[in-house]
Amino acid sequence: ETLVDWKAYAERQAYQAAVSFQDANVGTLMAELKSLGVWDTTVIALVGDHGFKLGEHGAWTKHTNFDLDTTTPFFLRVPGVTDGGIITQALVEHV
Repeated sequence: ETLVDWKAYAERQAYQAAVSFQDANVGTLMAELKSLGVWDTTVIALVGDHGFKLGEHGAWTKHTNFDLDTTTPFFLRVPGVTDGGIITQALVEHV
């Protein structure tokens, strides 16, 4: 069942605010690691869940097998290893 326009807008706005807040917190953490002088010796792993659909495919949950519901972000920073960036299509499992 789809949401009325005003409710859909409010849901998207709230979700985007939460993502923005989390992004700001990660930035604060990274800045603090740098200011403490431990940036070059700290491994960082960020793992998230797959979040919610925001009306895609007419759904507002995360209970389908669409790609949007089955992929998750996984970021790994290892000083001296990932400095130039690495992108992989390899399968990663969260257990």
